[in-house]
Amino acid sequence: MNRKKEILKNITLSFLVISSLVLFAGSWLREWSGIDKNNENFINTLASKVGLSGFFGDSIDYPNGSDVVAPASIVLTSGAERVILNKGTDMYSSKYGDILSILLSLKSERCVEVNSSEWFSSNKSQAIYLDYDINYHREVFMSALDIPLPPEIASVSGIILASNDSATNKLVAYIHDDTEDKYYKISTNKSARNVKSLLSSVSNYKNIPFATELGFNTAADEDIKQQVIINGNVPIDLESHRLSPVEVSLPEKTISDIEDKKFNSILSLFGLSRSSAQEYADKDGSFMYIDTYGTLSYKIEENRSIVEYSSASKMAEGFSGSEALYKALYSGYSNSVNILEAFGLDNITLKISSDILSKSYNEEGIMTIYMDYCYNGIPVYFTQDNIIIHPVEMKFSGENLIYYKQFLIELSPTGSYKDIPPVLNAINNLTYLLEKEDETYYINDIHKAYTITSFGLEGNWCVKLENDENIYAIKVSIP
Repeated sequence: MNRKKEILKNITLSFLVISSLVLFAGSWLREWSGIDKNNENFINTLASKVGLSGFFGDSIDYPNGSDVVAPASIVLTSGAERVILNKGTDMYSSKYGDILSILLSLKSERCVEVNSSEWFSSNKSQAIYLDYDINYHREVFMSALDIPLPPEIASVSGIILASNDSATNKLVAYIHDDTEDKYYKISTNKSARNVKSLLSSVSNYKNIPFATELGFNTAADEDIKQQVIINGNVPIDLESHRLSPVEVSLPEKTISDIEDKKFNSILSLFGLSRSSAQEYADKDGSFMYIDTYGTLSYKIEENRSIVEYSSASKMAEGFSGSEALYKALYSGYSNSVNILEAFGLDNITLKISSDILSKSYNEEGIMTIYMDYCYNGIPVYFTQDNIIIHPVEMKFSGENLIYYKQFLIELSPTGSYKDIPPVLNAINNLTYLLEKEDETYYINDIHKAYTITSFGLEGNWCVKLENDENIYAIKVSIP
């Protein structure tokens, strides 16, 4: 009997020692290698390998940095034709890994500033264009992807991977720094073979010119006022489009349906715990958790439910360094991913819709980050008076989250197709929509989207203008 007790005691002690070693090793390796930046799930991964999965009580999913800082779309150019891969589609997922491998292999031999003409011409033959849709601070970009950038580059909004010429067939990368409106060429000694191989693996190319190839990015005649000028990097698909059926409804899963372990992890994302928070529940399904650090609430409103958090601390630190900037972005993205997963909304893809820069902090020292939902690569927007309302809004003081709001919706592949006319019809309607026919509008981006209105779900073109924080939905009827 005593021997059995001794064996049990030894097993227990061994288990505790192994647990301590796992915690120590995780902490030491994170600090030593910087792995916390790109693989926040390190300890859980290590624990699962030694049979301790779930021991730490953490059911949070930690996205990779390459998923957080990912292009909104990838444009493949082969000859005179193109294919557009939007984040959230199967084709994007199947090709992004290969493209990321090419990107990660970049080793700069020489970096020089080039003019916009060379940037645009590099995207005409055999090229891969990564359109990030927003601007990322250089340190944020490097932290997320573990890619070194030349010191001249302050931010990244787009990257072109191409061959420099047919004779040498060397890989060259062009980087657009939109904050400075500069373009850089990075020459390498690496072969462009992988770029050409990837381009040849895709078949459904068609004629999709960029705005610069149509002359839409400059005024045709200086003496004639041009009402609309379009960013030269915007692809202009001149055909009509049919969006796949989708219907929006209130999520079937409510907060009371979430398993305890996952729910506790969601609370921990906001620095809360059931042991210290006061919990309030209403008959209509609403919940509220309050403690000294902040308040987390959940409520149901029409065809959506809402998760909202407010910190008790209102201190505004402002920009406190690039590392804090990346931590703010990563934690906010992780929060959104885990909340969607907790409510079973795994067919929704997140798209970051705000610049992530040091100047993103306002005069009060607060940075606001917006995120949008995509379904099969197409954004799904709430609208009010033709203006887009982002489903995810978060505010940071330094790296600390002080406010968070997320609309939750269920998207189902049912209903009718949404037909929308060619993009030129929408551009023609822009001045009528904004009721300023005497002005020139500079379009930074125009794209297809599902829009949720009081009349239901519609298919529309949506426009982002220069020096305007709003995104506008342009309703155009099929002729």
